[in-house]
Amino acid sequence: LDQPDLLKDTELAGKLMIEIAEEAIQRYEREKPTASAFYTAQKKKDILKDLLIFAEEAVEADWKYQPLLMEYRFGTEGDLVLELADGEKISITGAIDRIDQIRDTKKLRIVDYKTGSDFSYKVLSDSTAPLVNHKTMQPFLYYMALNRLAETRPELKGLGPVSEASYHFVSSKGDYRNITIEFGPDSERQFLSGLGNMFDDMAAGAFPMAQAMKTERDGRIRYSLAEIDKNCKFCGYQEICSQSVAGFLAQTGGLISVSDEDEEEEA
Repeated sequence: LDQPDLLKDTELAGKLMIEIAEEAIQRYEREKPTASAFYTAQKKKDILKDLLIFAEEAVEADWKYQPLLMEYRFGTEGDLVLELADGEKISITGAIDRIDQIRDTKKLRIVDYKTGSDFSYKVLSDSTAPLVNHKTMQPFLYYMALNRLAETRPELKGLGPVSEASYHFVSSKGDYRNITIEFGPDSERQFLSGLGNMFDDMAAGAFPMAQAMKTERDGRIRYSLAEIDKNCKFCGYQEICSQSVAGFLAQTGGLISVSDEDEEEEA
């Protein structure tokens, strides 16, 4: 933001990013040395390659997007509240990686950087997936947050409405992809309605993404926990959730659970 000319020159942008990265890597090596020099060298090579590609993409996109704000934080004082369709209110807090203005429309774009794989983001191209899911939640909340903050924060006043959000994968793991979610006039109403329905289901103990598959064979009831494990392994609440693997085993005594692999071997 302080050096807009960098976005006009791929070589200059790449050089600066490499200098910053080299310094950060050297500091990290001093503070947290690894056991394998080969591993460190390989990871450093991957990081520098990703940064050069990122710099090139940033310069190429400059004609379309003007960066406005970075690491934009909100809700830390509990002052950002969303009202759901049924009147229930929730407080939200977060930090948006980057906010751009689209040069030709003057509308805003939210950018969320991802360094990992894009595999779990395939749900965004699934027309059968519900509007409120684990990958639309974050951009939709950011979208609604900015709409409300524009009324009170000076740095947002006078800017156009938010029209899209982008997951920007900045490494080879995500194939350097940009996945865009577009917002329309009815997006907020639809999302708030879906969010309210999700909260109602959770309050009732319904977790459709974490259901054990029940089958009966040779007079025995069997459960496959493979899907539960896949959907729950990144959740911080699995130890207290009745629908998680731990919760399910506690309910069944751990006596009648099998994995998909076990069933395939027996078959």
